[in-house]
Amino acid sequence: DRAVCVPAADGNAGCETDHHTPDEQPGPDLPDTGADITGWFLTGGMALLIGGLVLAAAHRRRLWGGSGGTSGLTS
Repeated sequence: DRAVCVPAADGNAGCETDHHTPDEQPGPDLPDTGADITGWFLTGGMALLIGGLVLAAAHRRRLWGGSGGTSGLTS
């Protein structure tokens, strides 16, 4: 529905306004208000994944044969 118009002192009986909105123009004149951090998340995720795999491989190697495979038993 329509809003109620209160008579203004300037004589605008119809309560009409005119606003100028420029056309949207992509270009260097608009500031970058956000950051593209997708690359940082992907790089960080890959680094964590590789680091985890390296730690898992080192732990497995230490458990199953890091000292020659005899577990300290002599024959």
